[in-house]
Amino acid sequence: TTWEGGTGTLQSLVSPANLKAAIIALYSEASAPDFTTQTNFNSGVTTAAHGLGAVPSRWEVKIVCTLSNLGYAVGDVISLTSHNEGSGARGNTASVSATNIQIAGNSIYIIAKAGSGVTPITNSSWDVILECWK
Repeated sequence: TTWEGGTGTLQSLVSPANLKAAIIALYSEASAPDFTTQTNFNSGVTTAAHGLGAVPSRWEVKIVCTLSNLGYAVGDVISLTSHNEGSGARGNTASVSATNIQIAGNSIYIIAKAGSGVTPITNSSWDVILECWK
């Protein structure tokens, strides 16, 4: 426990495997989001209260395929950013505040997994994942 807590002052030898495991455990804990939720994508605005009490230092909005669509398989994940095409007729805006994280937009257009054509997703085939870090 002294070793794991980092409080010991006695010089000692440690195996590279134990050192690697400790670094991975610390990195994994530090890199995990402080808030995450997965919900059905709905047309309009999808919002969640993150409960962090301040604007997060980092945030991410993703969609995850729940029913095969546009060549994507169940479990495939796409990271979303705010975007609009030239005419403004299609696009989405991902945003965060001191209380909420959200994605707004009636439809999300993506390139099919085969790499051709910009096509709207079938909303019922995707969930939204909202994540925030303090």
